[in-house]
Amino acid sequence: MYFTEDLTIKENVCTKARDVGRDVRHAPSNALTQLDSDAAIDTLVALLQSLNHVDHQAASKSSVDKLTQLKNNTLAITDEDVTKILETFKESLTKEIKRILLNEKDKLVITMDNTGKSITAEINKAGEEQIAIIKRTHKENSGIKSELETKGSDSDQDSGRTGNDIAPGASIESPFKRDSPLCKIKAWLIEQYQSNCVAPVSMLDPDIDVPLERIYVPPSIKELKRGQEDRCGGIETDNTSRGKTDVSCYKELLHRDGNQINTIYIQGDPGCGKTTFSTKLVLDWCNAHSENIISTETNIPTMTTSSKETSKETHFSDLDALRDYTFLFFVSLRDYSGSMCNVSQMVEYAIKSNKLPWDDSVWEHKCVVLTDAADEWYHPDLSSPRPCDYACTCGKDQSMPQYLQRKNITNIITARPWKLANRRMSDSLTRMFQISGVAN
Repeated sequence: MYFTEDLTIKENVCTKARDVGRDVRHAPSNALTQLDSDAAIDTLVALLQSLNHVDHQAASKSSVDKLTQLKNNTLAITDEDVTKILETFKESLTKEIKRILLNEKDKLVITMDNTGKSITAEINKAGEEQIAIIKRTHKENSGIKSELETKGSDSDQDSGRTGNDIAPGASIESPFKRDSPLCKIKAWLIEQYQSNCVAPVSMLDPDIDVPLERIYVPPSIKELKRGQEDRCGGIETDNTSRGKTDVSCYKELLHRDGNQINTIYIQGDPGCGKTTFSTKLVLDWCNAHSENIISTETNIPTMTTSSKETSKETHFSDLDALRDYTFLFFVSLRDYSGSMCNVSQMVEYAIKSNKLPWDDSVWEHKCVVLTDAADEWYHPDLSSPRPCDYACTCGKDQSMPQYLQRKNITNIITARPWKLANRRMSDSLTRMFQISGVAN
């Protein structure tokens, strides 16, 4: 027996210690109240004192003494202690990295070689198909031109064919001029998102990250409708089940019965993948519009997708649904907690902070405003002095920031369930989704 306490009991020293670890890791701030700190230390002391194995008693006694000193504010941490801990961590991390690199080196080389061959074959195949489409399009356009000339049409009529006369896959012009403020804003957004949207792989060091597509696994996302139950009693629900099937594409997420949704809430427990899914959505929007930019600049028609290819698409791979949205603004609400309460002002502030010209006509185009970590945002203190151009219109409801409510704007809000528990929502203008685990 390693522990003196019966571990078959539902709440035992181990489960209590586990809960303490979770609460500390997922706390919204880096500080604990004296009461919470004492309770956490008492729980850990109880765990150590419950150890029964003789090999652990000396170490557990030393740990109990240090925890007691920490609780009583008598624990002295010297420079030597800090240096020793850092050196130990550095040595362990170096060994682990070397071990992983040695184990994965051969496998990585083989994978890279196979991937390179596969990519080369796909590029060659795509190039041949594109050349065939270009030749066919040129032939069709030549035939149309000859027919118009035969009928005596002038050059203006020849160049002004309707959208139905454009060959399938032909590139479409940008909705605004290349040097306009809107074009500069969109190009800057794509550049920033593609360079900064990465996924951390270490809880000990968030600076260790990799490109998202290397580790991304589609999450399970199910819709919650009025009359359904979530664990925090959200939207005053009855006791019925969630949707049976996962949402698997952006069109299902952003539309209901073919109509664009005004506000979309995505709730989930800590660590379930809300921020990671938001990052995937941002990168997919970049990819959708990067393809449009390349197509417009090179004037090469894009290939149409056959039904057979479509059936092989993975979760949330329908980039066509994202091409309908001219702009996507990603806002981490934790960065504006206690300082700003209007999301459109947050977006404008971020653009101007990077010395870009701002144009309010941005909001006249179809936009997605994606705000992450709403549970970590709180309203600014209006009693303190505010900037002269700051205006709060929140009224009595200060639980959430203010969003632009327009037919052409879709607001996506991610939060933990407790944040949305008592929020009033419209059946026709809003949707609620639960994200948890991995998709089937």
